Amino acid sequence: VISVAYVYVMADFVKLPHMYFQILLSVYAVTLILAFIMPRIWPLSSIPDTYSGRAGQQRRGDDIPQGVALGDWALKLAVERAEGQTLNATLVSIVRTLISLIASTMPLVISWGTIALIIANNTPVFQIVATPFTWMLELVKIPEAAQVGTAFILGYADQFLSAVVGASVTTDAARFMCAGISATGLVYMTEVGVLILNSSIPLGFAKLTFIYFVRAALSVFL
Repeated sequence: VISVAYVYVMADFVKLPHMYFQILLSVYAVTLILAFIMPRIWPLSSIPDTYSGRAGQQRRGDDIPQGVALGDWALKLAVERAEGQTLNATLVSIVRTLISLIASTMPLVISWGTIALIIANNTPVFQIVATPFTWMLELVKIPEAAQVGTAFILGYADQFLSAVVGASVTTDAARFMCAGISATGLVYMTEVGVLILNSSIPLGFAKLTFIYFVRAALSVFL
């Protein structure tokens, strides 16, 4: 689930800072429910519960010794890890993450976001693709359903684009939904999607797309 700070940024961007706690609680509740549902349906349910052949087991201590309580074992491993973490290692990790963000993530966010916004503002493509979401949103009486439906589609390119749409609608309910899908979609192609595609997780583009739209559809009714 995303951070509380990001939820506030989204709430403020769609002009609902006074509804921050309502959005936060709704996002966390929906995300928790989706966390129970999604692993139990295809395609996540088809992934074997084994270590990837490419990555292998990267954590030690998953096998708890007989007679040792889970909490005691977790505490022991946590202490050992903390003792091995030096200030120098922490700073190196921070710098690597920052360089990775600037060199790989930011260009993707800017390029995907720009392309998506050009298409959204100059063609009816996203409005057409968003038709099923428009119907679902109308079913639950959400105003400005067509624009909100577009936000659900744009959220797959980048989560912030949903909030961009939310800033342009006029009703609080529509803004609330745009902020919500920005937070609950999770699988967006500018970062999370690319990371999964480049990993050893057996999820291709088609499966990721399916996962996102199932999450989005369930979010409408949850």
